[in-house]
Amino acid sequence: MDLGFWSFLFLTFGIQLIHYCSLCTVFTIYDLNPENHALSRYKIQETKNTPVKYDDILVCILQALINQCFVTLPSIAFSYFLFLYRGSNLDYTTFPSLSRFILDLASFLIVEEILFYHFHRLMHTSFFYSRIHKRHHQFTAPISLSALYSHPIEHALINLLPVLSGPILMASHIWTTWIWVVLVMTNAILVHSGYHLPFLISTRLHDFHHAQFNSNFGVLGVLDYLYGTDVDFRKSKEYEKDKILLHFQLFKFSQAILQI
Repeated sequence: MDLGFWSFLFLTFGIQLIHYCSLCTVFTIYDLNPENHALSRYKIQETKNTPVKYDDILVCILQALINQCFVTLPSIAFSYFLFLYRGSNLDYTTFPSLSRFILDLASFLIVEEILFYHFHRLMHTSFFYSRIHKRHHQFTAPISLSALYSHPIEHALINLLPVLSGPILMASHIWTTWIWVVLVMTNAILVHSGYHLPFLISTRLHDFHHAQFNSNFGVLGVLDYLYGTDVDFRKSKEYEKDKILLHFQLFKFSQAILQI
């Protein structure tokens, strides 16, 4: 293998792994001390004063490491040849144009929503749920680390395939792909964090899925609306709160972040 392959492999793998570990560490620190910080008021489910168990943290870390080493790493290695076949620019010393960057990101969202929704809904059929997807749903009140707590097959079909397909189909620049991977990882961690924080995306759509099981299978909610799989969610009180909390005072939020 040439230098381009190894740089692509380890930079792509390292970017998403470091981001996952860093952001999850922040949330985990708060989760271990829920009674001692003001962020607990933004807990979605009624677990404000219940510390996360160390056993839950360890089992998530172990499963995440298994998925990262035995699924993510080989998938990134294989995708390198698909990027080359599609003619992608993998030179990280250059940058894509802004117009192409925006076009690609918009395309990624569409591809991810289509693939994620249908594979996710497939995992909720009785055959696949009992054998594969049930592991992820052990967390009815998810924590940030549970974003990658899934069966390896699910990790490949739901966490990786919808994310990598867009950049490969669009023959995207490597920087566009890296930024997309960071955005997707950030979203996955936030929607599993159990918090609905001010000035950030609402995480209630996916949190409701974990709590109620049979609603909200998509990422954006578009296909859920078209298929009618968000009916229960739209009738719930959580739907009324499903918005960006712009009304909150930034000063108090800063205090909450620093209060560990």
